[in-house]
Amino acid sequence: MAAPSARPAPTTAPGTSVKPSPTAPREQPDLRLTVVLDRPSYHPQDLVRATATVVNAGTGPATAVRLSSSGNLTNHDWDGFTGREVTLAPGQSAMGAALAWVADVSEGVVRLTVTVGSAEPDANPANNTVTVTAALIVVRGGFTGVAYGDRNWNHTLDPGEALAGLRVLASGGPLGFYETVTDHEGRFAFHDLLAGTWSVYVDNHDWIFTGATVEVDDTHVPDVALRGEYDTTGWLAGSARFAAPTYARGDIARMAITLTNSGRGSVPGLTARCLVSNGGPVDAGELDSSGPGATLPAASSRTFQLTVPVDASAANDGYLELSCWVWQAAGHGGVVTVTATARVPGARASKVVGLLLTPVPSPCGCWPRYDPVPSVKVYLRNQVSGQIVARAVTDTNGLFVFYDLPADRYDLGLIGPWRGHYGRTPVFLVHGGDDGSRPPYTVIVEPGPYQPDPEPAPSPPPGRGAEPPAPAPVRPAHDVVPAPAVLTQPQPLATTGVSVGWLALGGLLTFVTGVALLLGSRRRTS
Repeated sequence: MAAPSARPAPTTAPGTSVKPSPTAPREQPDLRLTVVLDRPSYHPQDLVRATATVVNAGTGPATAVRLSSSGNLTNHDWDGFTGREVTLAPGQSAMGAALAWVADVSEGVVRLTVTVGSAEPDANPANNTVTVTAALIVVRGGFTGVAYGDRNWNHTLDPGEALAGLRVLASGGPLGFYETVTDHEGRFAFHDLLAGTWSVYVDNHDWIFTGATVEVDDTHVPDVALRGEYDTTGWLAGSARFAAPTYARGDIARMAITLTNSGRGSVPGLTARCLVSNGGPVDAGELDSSGPGATLPAASSRTFQLTVPVDASAANDGYLELSCWVWQAAGHGGVVTVTATARVPGARASKVVGLLLTPVPSPCGCWPRYDPVPSVKVYLRNQVSGQIVARAVTDTNGLFVFYDLPADRYDLGLIGPWRGHYGRTPVFLVHGGDDGSRPPYTVIVEPGPYQPDPEPAPSPPPGRGAEPPAPAPVRPAHDVVPAPAVLTQPQPLATTGVSVGWLALGGLLTFVTGVALLLGSRRRTS
C-alpha cells in the first residue's frame, strides 16, 4: 500500500491576507512647451515671428503632437507641426515657427497664447500652455490730398480740374481699407491712421489715376495730389489716303492720315508706328514716335502728312502700301489702324506660276500637312478696277500659270467649292521681271460655298442648244489662257525647284515673322 502524499506546507500563517505584487508604472508622455517672440516690441505694421519648442520629457511616446494658438494676431500656421503627423519619442523635441500680423491694436500689447497637445494623456498638463507678450508701439497720424482730372495734360492742377464726389481709398497693410469722398474742391482727408506706409488710389470709371504712397507718422500731415488722365479708348478714329493714285520710281509718295477725336477732352502725345510694303523709310512728321507727338483737341479732326520714297522695290512690286498704327504713347487709349495703297505701274512679268494648297489636319495636332488642289479654275481680279485680267486651271499638282501681267497685287478668284484660308479673299502678287523661274506663289484655300464663274460662257440662242459651242474669243496678250501643254500635262514640283512642304512652311514663317516684328516694335515704343 502506497503511502499518502505529503501536503505542501502553508506559506502564510492562518488568518493572514495575501498582498498582490506591485505593477510597473504606466508610461506617459510629458510635453513641455516654450514660446519666444523675435522682438521685445513691435509697431502695428511689423510682422511678428514666434518660435515654439516642444520637448517630450515623459516615459512614453506622444503621437499627433499639435499646436494651437490664440491672442490678438492674425490667423497663422505653425511650420514644423504639419497636421497630426508629428510623433515625439521620450527625450525627443520639435520646433515650429509662425508668422502673423497684429490684428487688434486696442490692447496696447502683442499677445500670443500657445497650447500643445497629443493623442495620449499628458503626465503634467500644467506646462502645456504658454502665453507671451511684447510691447506694441502705437503711433497715429493722417494725411490730406486733392484729386483732379488733368484735362490739358500739363501735370498741374488748373482751375476747373478738381473732381468732386470721387471715392478715395487708403490701404495700410493687414489692418484693412479706409475710404472717403472728395468735396466740391476735390479735397479729401484721412485721420487717426496708424503710422506706416499707406497706399492711396481712386475708384472711378471715367478717369484713370496712378496710385500714390504716403508715409504716415505723428509729426506732420502730408498732402497728396492724385492726378487723373482721360481713358481715351473709343475716342479716336482715322482714315488714310495717298495724294495720288499712282507714282513712278523716284517719286516721293505722300500719304495723309486724318484723325478724329470724338471725346470730351484733348488727346496729346499721338505718335505712329508705320510699315511700308517696300520696306523703305517713312517720315511720319509730327506723328514721329521719337518726338513728343501731336495733340488732337476735343471734338475735332486733324490731318497729318507722311512721306515715303518710291524706290526700285516698289516699282518692281507694282504697288506701294503704307500701314500705320496711331496711339497715345503715354496715355491709356486704344490704337487706330489706317492703311492706304497706291500703284506704281510699269513693270511686267512674262510668266507667273502659282500653287494652290489646302491644309490637311495632322493626327498629332502639330504642324498641318498641305495637299495640292487640282482642276480648280482660278482668275486674277484687279483690286482697283475690279476687272478680271487672267484665267487659269490648276493641274494635278495644284500648279497654275499666268502670262504677261503688269506687276501688282491682285485678288485671286476661285470657281467651285473653295474659298481662301479662314474665309479671306486670297491675294496674289505679281513681281516685275518674273519669268516662271521663281518658286511658285503659294495660295492656301479651304472647302467653302460654291463660287460661280463671274464671267460665265454665254448661253446658246433659243433652239440651237445642240450646236457645238462657238470658239473662245481671242484674249489680249495680258489675258492669255495658259498653253494647253501646261494645263493638260501635270508639271511635277521638282521642275520648279521647290517642294509643297517647303512652300507652305515658308509662307507660314513669313506671316509669323511679320507679326512678331510689328508686336516687338509696339512693345519697344510703349
